[in-house]
Amino acid sequence: MDDRKNVKSKIPELLSPAGSFEVMKSCLMAGADCVYGAGEQFGARSFATNFTDDELLDAIDLCHVLGKRFYLTVNTLFKEEELGRVMEFLAPLYERGLDGCIVQDVGAVRLMKRCFPKLPIHGSTQMSVYSSTGARLLEELGFEQVVLPRELSLDEIRRIRDEVDIKLECFIHGALCYSFSGQCLMSSMIGGRSGNRGRCAGTCRLPFEAAVEGDRIAGGYPLSLKDLCGIASLEELCDIGVDTLKIEGRVKKGAYAANVTRVYREALDMIASGGGIDADELTRVLRSFGDRSGFTNGYFDASPGGMVSFDSPSHTVEETDFIFDASEESLKLPVDIEGEFRKGAPGRVTYRCGEHSVTLETGEVTEAVKAPVTAENISDKLKKLGNTCFCPGDVRVSADDHSFVRVGELNAVRREACEALSDKMLRPFRRDDAVRAKERLARVPDASGDTGLWVSVRSFDQLGVALGNSDVDVIALDCHGFGFNLGKHAEDIRRAGKRSAYMLPVVFRQDVAEGYGSVISDIMEGGFDYVVLRAFDQLGLIREFDKPGGPRIVADAGLYSWNGESSGFYHDLGVEVCTAPYELTGRELSRRGMGDALVTVYGYCPLMTSAQCVRRNSEGRCMKGSAGEVTLTDRFKKDFRVLRNCDICVNRIYNSVPTMLFGKSDKVLGLRPYGLRMDFTFESGEEMAEILGMYHEAFVLGNEVGISGEFTYGHFMKGID
Repeated sequence: MDDRKNVKSKIPELLSPAGSFEVMKSCLMAGADCVYGAGEQFGARSFATNFTDDELLDAIDLCHVLGKRFYLTVNTLFKEEELGRVMEFLAPLYERGLDGCIVQDVGAVRLMKRCFPKLPIHGSTQMSVYSSTGARLLEELGFEQVVLPRELSLDEIRRIRDEVDIKLECFIHGALCYSFSGQCLMSSMIGGRSGNRGRCAGTCRLPFEAAVEGDRIAGGYPLSLKDLCGIASLEELCDIGVDTLKIEGRVKKGAYAANVTRVYREALDMIASGGGIDADELTRVLRSFGDRSGFTNGYFDASPGGMVSFDSPSHTVEETDFIFDASEESLKLPVDIEGEFRKGAPGRVTYRCGEHSVTLETGEVTEAVKAPVTAENISDKLKKLGNTCFCPGDVRVSADDHSFVRVGELNAVRREACEALSDKMLRPFRRDDAVRAKERLARVPDASGDTGLWVSVRSFDQLGVALGNSDVDVIALDCHGFGFNLGKHAEDIRRAGKRSAYMLPVVFRQDVAEGYGSVISDIMEGGFDYVVLRAFDQLGLIREFDKPGGPRIVADAGLYSWNGESSGFYHDLGVEVCTAPYELTGRELSRRGMGDALVTVYGYCPLMTSAQCVRRNSEGRCMKGSAGEVTLTDRFKKDFRVLRNCDICVNRIYNSVPTMLFGKSDKVLGLRPYGLRMDFTFESGEEMAEILGMYHEAFVLGNEVGISGEFTYGHFMKGID
C-alpha cells in the first residue's frame, strides 16, 4: 500500500469540466489542478462545444506549461469499424503528451494498450465498478485510475481505498443520473439517442406517473434527481484518501464551471491549511450558480432518500453572479530576463522560467551613429511577450552608452527564446512510441459449439414451462428469483436433458459481493454448466472460484462487447460467451462477429438500473418485501414496469413493449451466432408457453408468425448513430 490513504495532508486533485478551450482556461484560472474534455467525436457529451483537434493539442501544451494535467474523455462505446479511427484520433494527442484517457469501452482499452504503451487509462464511471473487487481487477489490468459510481457511500469508498492501490476518482458536484452510469438504455430505446454514445436525451427529466397495482402514488418527475453538492462530505473524502475530486458540467457555461471550481479550490486550500470549512455557507454560494430544485449530498451518507426533484427537472436559479473574475494574465508564467550588450561583441540574452533557461545572441553591438539604444529601450523590447504563455518577471539589462543593436534582432531573439523555452518545458511530455496498426484489430474468437436456445427465468412457473419445452437447450436462473436450493434446481434441469446457468446480481456492490461469496461457491460446486456475469466486478471475483471442470463463464448484455476487441478483452479474462448488445443492428453485429455471442430474440429490455426506489421515493418509506407491481406511465400513456430487487436495493425499469425478432429469423440466423436467447421477466407460465410456440414457428419451422399486441425490433433494424 502507498501513503495516500488516511493522510489528511494529502489533498485530492481538483478536476474541472472543460466543454471548450475558453471554459478550460476559466477553470484553470479558478484553481483547477486538471481538466477533462473531449474532441468533436468519441466523447460522452456530444452536445457540449468540445475541442477541435488543434485545440486539443494546444490544451495539452497549455496545461503542461502551467504544471496542470489534461484528461481526454473517450468514454463512449465503439462499433467495429470505428476503433481504427479512434486510434488515429488519439495518436497525435498521445505523442503530444496526453495525461490520461477516460474510457468506457474495454475493447478500446485493449487496443490502446497495444498502440499507446505509456498512456494512462482511467476507467470511466460508465464501466460500473462498484467494489474493491472490480477496482483491483482494473489495477491488475494496468488502469491507473477508476472513476467510482456516484451511488457509493463514504463507507464504501473508504473500504475500496483500504483494499486497493489504484487511484480513486469521485464526483463531488453536478448533475446526477437516475440510473447507474453506463446501465441506462432509456433514451436509446425510446428516442434513439444513446447515452452510451454521448447523445442522451434526458428522458428521465420528463414527467411520469408512478402507480402500484394501478393506484397512483406519485406524479411530476419521479426520475429527475437533484444536483449533487458534496461540499459537506469534502473533509471526509480528503481523510479517506481519494485522489481526484471531479466536478460534472461539460455542457454548462464557463461562468458555472469557473465559479464552482473556485469554491471547491478555496475549500480544499482551507482543509490543507488545517482549517475547517463552513459547508452551509459554501452551499449557499454554490446555489447562486444554479441547482435543480435544491441540492443533495447524494449517496455519500448511504441514504438515497430525498434526492428526487418531483416538482421540476429544471434549474431553479440560472447561472448569474460571476463572482470569480480573473485576467488571463494569471495563466502566464513569469520569466526572468537578463541581457548584456557590450560594443564589439554580440548581445547576450537569457530567458529563465523555473529550472529551464535559454540563452541566445544578437548580432554584434556597434557604436551608435544617430540613435543609441539604452538598457531601458532594450528591456521594453525583450519583455513584450504578447500572446505567449509567459509574462515578464525580473528584467535586468545592461548596455554600454552610445551602443546600437537592431530592433528586429531583439524581436527575433525574444520570439526564438520563447519558443525554445516552451519547447524545453514541453519536451519531457512528448512521446514517440505510438504504434499505428489498424490491421491489428482483433477478430471475435469462436466459442466451442452451438448451444441452441437459452431461456432465462425468474419464477417457478416459468421454470416449469422451460423444463417441459423441447426447444429449450439451456435454462438460466435469475438470482433475484432463485436464491436457494441451487443444487436441486441444477439437478432438475439436468434430468430434463438440458444445461443449467445461474445469473448473478445486476449490481455487485461491496456488501452484495460479500453476501454472494458462498452462493458463487455453491454455483461452482453445484453442477451448473454456466455462470452469467452481469456486473464488471464479478469478473474479478469469479476468478477466485474458477477451476477446471467448473461452469463456463458468460457475459450478459450489460458487459458491453460492441467490437471484436471488447470480446477479446472478456475472453482474456476467461469469458467464453458474450451476449450481443441491444444497441447494434444486425449488420453491425455481423461486422463484430457473432461466433461467441448470444442474440436476444425475445424479452423486455431493461431501460434503467437504479439505486433509487420508485416506491420508497413516492411513499416516503421503505416497502421492502411488500407486494404490488410498480409501473411508470409516461406522457404518451405508455406503461413501464419496475422490478424491485429488494435483496440488493436496486430497481430495474423495463421497456413498455418487448423486443421480439421472430419476424427477422432469417436475418438473425444469418449471423451464425453462438446461440439464441429469450429473457422472461413478467410473463406468466401460460404467456411464456405461447411465446415459445411463436419461437418454434419462426426459428425451428421457418414460418411467418402472427403477433398480436405491441412489440419492437429494438435497434436490430435501424440502430443508433
